[in-house]
Amino acid sequence: MSFDTEEMRIRLSEFLEHSQSNPLSSDDSPLRQMCLEVETEIDSCLTPELVHLADDIYRYLGQDGLEKRISLHRTYIDVAPNVEERFWSNWHLVDTLAVMRRNSEAIGEQKAFHKWAREELTAGHMVKTLYDSTQARCWVVENQGEDWFKLYYDVLRRTESTQIDRRDLCIFIRTGSETAVMAEKFPEAMTEANRLGEINQDLEWKHYIQFWLGAITTKLEVYRKQNFWDQYDQLSEETISLVERNVITPKKKISASDLAWVAHDLGACLMWAKRYKQAKRLLKIAMEQDDSGGTHFFFAACIWASKKDRSQTLYHLRYAQQTTKRNVLNRGGYYKFFLNLPEFEDVKDDADFLRALGQRSED
Repeated sequence: MSFDTEEMRIRLSEFLEHSQSNPLSSDDSPLRQMCLEVETEIDSCLTPELVHLADDIYRYLGQDGLEKRISLHRTYIDVAPNVEERFWSNWHLVDTLAVMRRNSEAIGEQKAFHKWAREELTAGHMVKTLYDSTQARCWVVENQGEDWFKLYYDVLRRTESTQIDRRDLCIFIRTGSETAVMAEKFPEAMTEANRLGEINQDLEWKHYIQFWLGAITTKLEVYRKQNFWDQYDQLSEETISLVERNVITPKKKISASDLAWVAHDLGACLMWAKRYKQAKRLLKIAMEQDDSGGTHFFFAACIWASKKDRSQTLYHLRYAQQTTKRNVLNRGGYYKFFLNLPEFEDVKDDADFLRALGQRSED
């Protein structure tokens, strides 16, 4: 009997729907069974359909899935049947290494990936090799940020003389602004945020709000890191007022589907600035629209920092931990985040807080 990839995708979809409806369930045995069946088939037949299916399954298997992704893409890059498949696989190899904080490996792979795109592919492909901020972070952490910006500005110049997908270009420039903030290149960050605003002028474009907010959050971070609090408070209050009224302009409303992540991202920015009262206002809006674990985690940090309400803080931490067990970026990540967040400095060894985040306490 031949392997039916469509039937397997239906099973995966049903499993994910069940997980979403039962977020506290920890039974991932159906997912691991699917993984076993796909890997058995891949051993004898490495087709694009199977590789994409395996990649989709691995993203829900936490650290183990990340390791499997790396192995899969290292193999597939060399046998991919066409340029687009090789490009797709190479991008995900770099991205997975970056997510795992294997910074030096990610940089090495990204350099080779970008060199191939520059020599053999289009400017549009070159944009995509550099447009992810998680990948760019690796260069800053390893003190190679200047090298990344050399590549960035070279690609930016090339985009001036060729047609580039607007969304790809906006992602690329937003990443340039965010990476400049990480590297503490604040004038450059503001330049790129303004450049993003200049490109993102069409209010009717379906991605307009995404990049409107990207420019704002970059500017807020620049103000925060330089202690320019008058500018910070003016911009944040203007933006909060718009979000709470679900509008950007009188003719442009924020849809319900966009409101959750807009409120979440702005609330997170406000939390970094210790504007806990305003942050909670936005995070509450986000939770009303989409009950995501990340929003609960930030809300918990705001509650603890501002009110020291133990029961409410623990409730939101437990919710965050339990509802993101299958998120490849967050599995186990909340504990690491908790350890580095100043809002939780006084409870890093607290048994209740550790248990809420799935850790064993020493008591």
